[in-house]
Amino acid sequence: MAAVSNLRSEHETRENQIAEIIEDMISKRPKMKLKYGFSDRRKYILFGLNLDTPKVVNRRPREHNHPVVHYGLIASGNQVMKDGMKRDLISQQAGSVLCFEMEAAGFMDTFPCLVIRGICDYCDVHKND
Repeated sequence: MAAVSNLRSEHETRENQIAEIIEDMISKRPKMKLKYGFSDRRKYILFGLNLDTPKVVNRRPREHNHPVVHYGLIASGNQVMKDGMKRDLISQQAGSVLCFEMEAAGFMDTFPCLVIRGICDYCDVHKND
């Protein structure tokens, strides 16, 4: 946890180099752009929790297009989360969970570790395989 605290302090006081590292990798290996390049965030639509009438939630545009590191709790479980209301309830009960993951479920019981995740969906009814 000390290493995470140090990294977090570093990111709060200086710009991280994630965007430059990714751009350098893609310039050297152009085939990797499709999988690892920056996506057009205008394609992502955030819906409210009312499933009867899906309502698009308007968000302020980001000031930049580089990756952002979020620090916080990750919930680990053994099934896919596809219910936005359940997601929010568990997040609130567990202390503001940032994301839900399945790959490390149960692993931490036998091997002390730190889980680092890339968040790829909203864990709601719009999730698909």
